[in-house]
Formats: sequence, C-alpha cells, structure tokens
Amino acid sequence: MVSERVIRFLTAPQFAEAFEQSEDDLPVQQMRDELGSLRSRLDDLATDYAAGLVTRSQFLTASQTMRSRVDELEDQLSQLGSDSAVKGVTGMTDEQVRRHWDGLDVDRRRSLILAVVVSCRLRQKGRGVRRTDERHVDVLFRAGDPAKVASI
Repeated sequence: MVSERVIRFLTAPQFAEAFEQSEDDLPVQQMRDELGSLRSRLDDLATDYAAGLVTRSQFLTASQTMRSRVDELEDQLSQLGSDSAVKGVTGMTDEQVRRHWDGLDVDRRRSLILAVVVSCRLRQKGRGVRRTDERHVDVLFRAGDPAKVASI
C-alpha cells in the first residue's frame, strides 16, 4: 500500500513542483562541504591533542561544538532525502515510474521512499474489519523543502 502511494506521489504535480524547486544543489553541496571540513577539523583536533598542542578541556570544548554541528548537518541532509534517488524519477510519466520502480532492488526502493516520505501511520480498522486497505494508511510526503509536507 505504501509503495503504491509512493508511485502515485512520484507522478503527481506536487512532486514535480516540489522537487524541481529543490534541484538547486548549492545548499546541499555547501552542507556536504561543511560536513567534510568539520570531520577533517575533528581529525586535526585529535592529532593536536595527541601531540600535546591542546589541553583536554580545549579538546573537549572544541570537539563538542564541532560534533553538535556535524549532527545538525547530518540531520538536515537526511531530511532532504537522497537527491539521486529523487532526481532519477522527476519528469517521468506514470508508466515510466512504475517500470523504474519494478526495476529497483529493495535498497533503492527504500532509499526513494526515505527521500519522499516523512511518515506512515496505520489507523485503527474498527470492529469487524479484518483487512487493511488504503483508508487505514496515512502517508505524509516530503514536499521538496523538509518543512513542507503533502498528503496523497
């Protein structure tokens, strides 16, 4: 059920509009560059500490500050989803998306789902209802900007 909703979302106008706007890779690239720089600086800091160039207190303070920023950047990048997974399907027709989806392995499907789905929620079916259908599944989609969401 979630897969079918994802396929419908990938062919919906909201998807094309949202992710075409997010195709500007500059902010993402800047975040990745900053992340790489911070990791390099953390390595340098550890080397400096091992060499006795910084005190334990200086090491802990600088390390904590940089690690907090690394965690923040990693969270932001994960919220943006996998750019390559999303860009691979922008502009495709329903039939093309379905063929593309059928050709993906489980890991790539998961990556694509994570790139566009914010959350999935199962509703209670109610008394006497044994079978789960689409009415019982809520899927909240990322609408390009992590702060914006859409439901289909």
